[in-house]
Amino acid sequence: MKHEAMRFLLVGMASTGTHFVVLALLYQGFNIGILYSTFIAFLVAFMLSYVANYHYTFKSSGDHRIAILKFLVSSGIGLLWNLLIMYLLVEQFAVNYVVAFILMSAVVATNNFILGKIWVFSSQPRIQDIPPGN
Repeated sequence: MKHEAMRFLLVGMASTGTHFVVLALLYQGFNIGILYSTFIAFLVAFMLSYVANYHYTFKSSGDHRIAILKFLVSSGIGLLWNLLIMYLLVEQFAVNYVVAFILMSAVVATNNFILGKIWVFSSQPRIQDIPPGN
């Protein structure tokens, strides 16, 4: 579990860094609204995070068709936290978007690790390993 948490941290840092670079580029560089910028950045980080967590962090052997759907649900929950926190802090309370991003990242990372560990990438049978009729 200790090594798994460290791998999760490394993947999370790469995903968060990617998320932040895309967010900053869109929000400040192209003047796209905070929610649109956050959503697009989230999608880019989502793709990186799924592949890295599946293969590297949790070393899953589960069927991708199941894992990606679970990861999508888990990430959807993370996205809701992401958008809610960014909206409240940046739009409603005028918190600098970098500070808001740091706070949001802590909440989302906790959500993602717990759901990834206990549900998304847990030991699961692959579809081809399930006998017919079950």
